[in-house]
Amino acid sequence: MPSHNNPDHSFESGFFDYWGKAHASDQREHFHRLAFHSLDVAAAGAELLTVDARLLQRIATLSGCTAESLRRVLPFLLALHDLGKFSEPFQEMMPDLVAELQGPRQARLCRFRHDTLGYLLWRAWASRHPSPEETSLLFELHSFAAPSGPLTDRNDVDALMQSWMAALLGHHGKPPEDGVLPPDVFKAFHGAPVARSRQDAASFAIAAKTLLAPGALVSETDDLDVLLVQMKRASWWVAGFAILCDWIGSDTKFFPYETQVRALEDYWPDARVRAKEAVRESGLFQSTPRSFSSIGALFPGIAERPTPLQSAASSVDLGIGPQLFVLEDLTGSGKTEAALILAQRLMSSGRCDGLFFALPTMATANAMDARLRPLLSSLFEGKPNYLLTHSGPRLTEEDRLHLGDRRSESGADDSYGRGEQETATNTATAWLSDGRKKALLAELGVGTIDQALLAALQSKHAALRLLGLQRHVLVVDEVHACDAYMLGILCALLRMQAGMGGSAILLSATLPLSQRQKLTQAFAKGLGEKSPATPASSAYPLLTGFGTGRIVEQPVAPRAGSPRTLQVGSLTSIDAALDLILAAVRSGQCACWVRNSVADAIEAYEAISAKLGPAQVTLFHARFALGDRLRIEQRVVDRFGLRGTATERRGQVVIATQVVEQSLDIDFDVMVSDLAPIDLLIQRAGRLQRHPEKHGGRIAPILQVLAPAFAEDPPASWLTGTLRRTAFVYDDPGVLWRTARELHRRGRLVLPEDARALVEAVHGLESGDDVPAALAKKSSAAAGKKLSHGSVANNSVLKLDGGYQRNGVDWSSEARTPTRLGEPTTTVRLARVDGDNARPWFSDPALARKLYWPLSQVSVARRLICKAAPGDEAVRQALEATQPFVGDDVVTVLLREAAPGAWSGSAIAEQTRDGITRELPIRIAYSAERGLEILKGA
Repeated sequence: MPSHNNPDHSFESGFFDYWGKAHASDQREHFHRLAFHSLDVAAAGAELLTVDARLLQRIATLSGCTAESLRRVLPFLLALHDLGKFSEPFQEMMPDLVAELQGPRQARLCRFRHDTLGYLLWRAWASRHPSPEETSLLFELHSFAAPSGPLTDRNDVDALMQSWMAALLGHHGKPPEDGVLPPDVFKAFHGAPVARSRQDAASFAIAAKTLLAPGALVSETDDLDVLLVQMKRASWWVAGFAILCDWIGSDTKFFPYETQVRALEDYWPDARVRAKEAVRESGLFQSTPRSFSSIGALFPGIAERPTPLQSAASSVDLGIGPQLFVLEDLTGSGKTEAALILAQRLMSSGRCDGLFFALPTMATANAMDARLRPLLSSLFEGKPNYLLTHSGPRLTEEDRLHLGDRRSESGADDSYGRGEQETATNTATAWLSDGRKKALLAELGVGTIDQALLAALQSKHAALRLLGLQRHVLVVDEVHACDAYMLGILCALLRMQAGMGGSAILLSATLPLSQRQKLTQAFAKGLGEKSPATPASSAYPLLTGFGTGRIVEQPVAPRAGSPRTLQVGSLTSIDAALDLILAAVRSGQCACWVRNSVADAIEAYEAISAKLGPAQVTLFHARFALGDRLRIEQRVVDRFGLRGTATERRGQVVIATQVVEQSLDIDFDVMVSDLAPIDLLIQRAGRLQRHPEKHGGRIAPILQVLAPAFAEDPPASWLTGTLRRTAFVYDDPGVLWRTARELHRRGRLVLPEDARALVEAVHGLESGDDVPAALAKKSSAAAGKKLSHGSVANNSVLKLDGGYQRNGVDWSSEARTPTRLGEPTTTVRLARVDGDNARPWFSDPALARKLYWPLSQVSVARRLICKAAPGDEAVRQALEATQPFVGDDVVTVLLREAAPGAWSGSAIAEQTRDGITRELPIRIAYSAERGLEILKGA
């Protein structure tokens, strides 16, 4: 049967009559032939393996196959990645084009994507009863050899290749569907006796093998059971690699559409040339880590005065293979620098090519960005990529400057090395910057922990994230901030990181021993340790090193200036807290009051502003539009951080929520904190005079805790007076009571000596037996919820040893596979309405237009705002037409100016009682100084 539009070529090359890429256009080159696109992707893979030998060696180590056989075989396998596009249902997506290429035919449609259809075809070839035309096609396509010789059993070859082919054919971010498929799926490739599309797919596969001459995939072991485990684990790497190659090979800038037919052997050299240019322009794998020589080479500013933890990080034995390090020390002890020292040493040893720094919040990620950005040229040679990634928008230097970020003018602290002149190119290439899914491929990345945790969840493109992390040292800061659900996912991620040959570094000031053991046990399981001993030292500060067959627990001396004794006072009323702060301010000190809820913070702000005036008081919480929050965050860092002057901070007050307790390098003279779990109080105490050498002559720091009077046998209403809202934020009253008990017993914090004992007394495994009877019921309910969340995490994570296959799992999008559990939220986008004019809250012409809506939005609990209020539909619809995405969880709230600087609007709240959900109209107030407030009634 001749090809419809190319009568000169034979049936055996009928695979040219299929389109792979197309667009509606009057241009001549309006589609790209499937055979050519398949070779484009194969060429991209061949080029990546050529430019980065380390990439090839890692998959060899992971899979148990020789590097040389993988170098030949992987491009061929990539050429098969779109077998499903030969199916009639895919081709029928462009019926006019199919008619042009193949002539009239009966359409066969089904609801399954081409990745699943391609996997179905492969399984048909691998079955015991392929069609007569395809007998032994599996063997013809795949030769597999072990030290004892070629594998000759069809079942063995099928088992070894199944997860790899699922990885290659499921290259759109999810494994192909499997299990029992409805009959209409089989019609996609099956006619009577054999659909032409199925035979053309086989013809292309054989032609690609002839062209690329892959030879046999060679194993280094004869133990098929061991090899099967290795191949399944490696399939996650293959899946991520296939996604990456498909993205590069689909870039029409480098791989233009070709409609004319030419021989595969003629097209392949051109594809290789184009792939070389595409890979070079992508910016991938074009740098190497610098060798670690000394602390001074990386951090000239601390060369003469490293902390004990930093010195330990520069000399501790690195062991062999993947490593987990846990650094436990107080805030301000230099954990970040110590982690970077360890990371550079691991990279220097050839175990890792890059570094990803994961932080608990967007604010802490922004703060770390300022510290790490200048280090790129100190850590890497060549042209490394750097990316900051989190749920917020990416801001240019000009955007940051416009929002009040003085970092853009003055550079980072000089202890971080080489100055601003060397940071001008410290950004990712345009290709790498296009999409957060690529962020973990950059040599140096900073982001929220969510971006890393997604690699461990059953979410789209998880394999691509795993590919990036496997090449990196994963550094997780403030690891104690993980709740039960996040801890479960992090354990899974560490298990995968170890299983794929990666290393990790965890940082914490207040990590309970039980959590450290869970984390190390997870890493050990990934290494394949059957009955691992787990680190058990209660020393503090402590550096723990963990790898195959070794545990290092190295106590570390406190940093200079320790031990530090903080007298802890107790306040039992709001008025007492107000009096203390006002007295401190009037004596020229700077103060911070950390409140546990936004509503409490606003009330305190009102009370103190009424006494001092708004110029001396800053309100900082999470319920600001992002642009306002970034502006306030930077104001706080500038005024109370290293660069703040004594004049700037004198007599100033910050009223904040938990946003100040982690990773922000700020300090105060006086702190009042609402009662919170002891680990968080230690974190908050770390914001007291962190840099006394920078501001001499200050009086001793003061820490006061606002809490109900301590009682050995408190009533059930113990918290509901002074701290009514705290009970909703921290749901385990037993934890709060034990914290109050320890503070009552001691009356002071001696740090670091007391840190471990305090955390274990409140959070340790033995701590839950002494909860007062009146609090026991709620405490037990909180413990049960914690166990439940841990179980949910276990059911949501990937099973690395199962291979890249669905195995009955319903894979979801990132939005439906959360990295954090909690009550549902709504993204509220704020708009100003002024007469007939409506615009985003942030619409300054000095900012890029694409930033207007991201900077104008805030996340709010759904119970507070679930939908827009009726009315102004035309205005709202016009605004939504300008927004990047509008969904059920996105609400546009229209605000009108009620007074100078004060804006108000309406919305709908969602209230659930006794299992019944009702919608209630509410009023909203917003200002750039107070943030979003929910008012009573409409």
